[in-house]
Amino acid sequence: MTTAVQIVNRTFRENNLTAIGKLPNAAQSAEALDYLNRLIKSTLGTDEGELLLDWNLPYVGGVNNRFPLYPMDPTQTAATYKGPPPNSRLLAALSSPFTVYFQNIPPDGARMSLVNISTDFVTNPLTLSGNGRLIEGAQSIIVNTNPATPLHWLYRADLGNWIALDFPLADTDEIPFPDSFDDFWVALLAVRLAPLYGKVPNDITAGVAQNGMKQFKARYAQEVPTANFPDTVSFNSFQSWGGPGWEPLG
Repeated sequence: MTTAVQIVNRTFRENNLTAIGKLPNAAQSAEALDYLNRLIKSTLGTDEGELLLDWNLPYVGGVNNRFPLYPMDPTQTAATYKGPPPNSRLLAALSSPFTVYFQNIPPDGARMSLVNISTDFVTNPLTLSGNGRLIEGAQSIIVNTNPATPLHWLYRADLGNWIALDFPLADTDEIPFPDSFDDFWVALLAVRLAPLYGKVPNDITAGVAQNGMKQFKARYAQEVPTANFPDTVSFNSFQSWGGPGWEPLG
């Protein structure tokens, strides 16, 4: 696994800002790391995967009005909503312990998020089950403390694991994507940093960044199966609503 500082160091060498065997100084490294964090975060839900859709915990009311997710059977029980689709933002307002089952066949690069609305997780812990996959290297995890900020996970198909996404990445933190994309991040960061040093990215570096972005988007284009039978939820990606071919009724 590649660390953030390794990407930063390779980037300075890519732009010929450091000689072989030399490293950027502390200020240069810190600035580059900040840009790297911003670049990675900017891809989530855009170049990589889907935007997150709200998913209430627990199920609220007899008719769920969360656009664009509509229950096909409004009489279904709260238990149905223990299995949200991938790329969901779990909004927790629990009054008792609860269990959520992540998608059993999630697409590569899917994300999940947990936002505490009004839950004391110490009193009402939330169990997150990998449902056949791992979450942070375990079959399931229990949220039994009250996080100060939302929690995020990214599914790595090559690892069969939902890894924690915790920004900003520190020097020694691992890049959340496979190391097959290392050259992409180096080239992308090199292109972004070049103007700060009065440089113009060379054609080779720019080409690696452009080709890498194509591969990155292709790798993480997600197809989410939908169901059309009672007791399930019909859902679609947020981006597809309002896209080509979609017309409102009436």
